[in-house]
Amino acid sequence: VLTFAVCCNSSKTSELLQHTANVGAGNEGTLTGKELLAADIDGNGSVDSTDLFELLRYCAEKGAGLQPTWTELLG
Repeated sequence: VLTFAVCCNSSKTSELLQHTANVGAGNEGTLTGKELLAADIDGNGSVDSTDLFELLRYCAEKGAGLQPTWTELLG
């Protein structure tokens, strides 16, 4: 799975937050191309707050010393 979480860091989280806030407000998104594909974490064809939630959950679990998998998180 190609996702932002491959390099989970505050910069990627901030980029996804900015994108979802812009789109949610009816503005142009800030992600394009491969970033947009990678940010669609749940694979539903759109990048939204659900993707942001899953990225934050993944980062939180990694930060807590757990070994989350996308199968577990999205299953």
